[in-house]
Amino acid sequence: YDPHTPYDAPEPVRSRFPPTAIGAYDAEIATADALVGRLLDSLDVSGRLAETLVVVVGDHGEMLGEHGEQTHGFFIYNAAVHIPPLISGPGVPSREIPEQVRIVDVMPTALALLGVPSPKDVQGVSLLPLANGKALPLLAHSESWYPRYHYGWSELQSVQDGRSKYIKAPRPELYDLSQDPGEQKDLSQQDAARLPVLERALADVSVRYKSANAAKGPKAVDAETEERLAALGYVGGSVSAQNLEDRPRGDPKDKIALYNLMKLAGTDSVENRLDDAIAKVKQALSADPEIVEAYMLLGNFLKKARRA
Repeated sequence: YDPHTPYDAPEPVRSRFPPTAIGAYDAEIATADALVGRLLDSLDVSGRLAETLVVVVGDHGEMLGEHGEQTHGFFIYNAAVHIPPLISGPGVPSREIPEQVRIVDVMPTALALLGVPSPKDVQGVSLLPLANGKALPLLAHSESWYPRYHYGWSELQSVQDGRSKYIKAPRPELYDLSQDPGEQKDLSQQDAARLPVLERALADVSVRYKSANAAKGPKAVDAETEERLAALGYVGGSVSAQNLEDRPRGDPKDKIALYNLMKLAGTDSVENRLDDAIAKVKQALSADPEIVEAYMLLGNFLKKARRA
């Protein structure tokens, strides 16, 4: 969890990196890396490392300002969803896999290396064919319902095949990841004929991966936990029935400045700068008076300031 905000790595690691947001983030990564190193060293000293399967995987990346997002959870660009899996141990060939893989493939791969069958309802596949030099074309799916559930804007869904990436949004996006890994050049207008094909692929993936046990939206938490999680970028608070209706919604690309403004308001509140927090939320509401989340935040901040 160390590489989450606030980026505040301990010394002597911190001073090894530039005094920038990216440097501070890298210092947190290095701190986590050192702790993994302690674990591996302990296994080595005890003679168990040679018979241990080690799997390291990130659950998400960090935007660090790309596309206007400072942390993660709002957009589904590759800065947030392109994550590193590393697998080492008995029976694991030494090679780097350039092909696209998916986080749902990690567990079945580990089970295959341990000689354990995967449960029938596992959605991923073993990556051992790739490790042995064989082709394994995989279609990856990403989504974020956070803008919809908590702010009333549109959800985001994507499908990508390692080269092309399609993002379903009020204004759809299409990127050639082989030429544009930073997703800066949207090709949806000049290559519009491809959009229906990718839309069908996304629909097929969504149906195939839908779980009967899927959550029906976020659950409520107490006010203090809610505020702290919101400051970390994890939750936006209670869910309005209005946000669950199927209707045209704002494109998150157009709302990122308002989202950032409310995140800053949450940080202001946690650090007891309540006047600043209240002013920022009112500014967001003046731009978009339909943000239910903003009214919830404003009420919380006024209550905290004893200004009922």
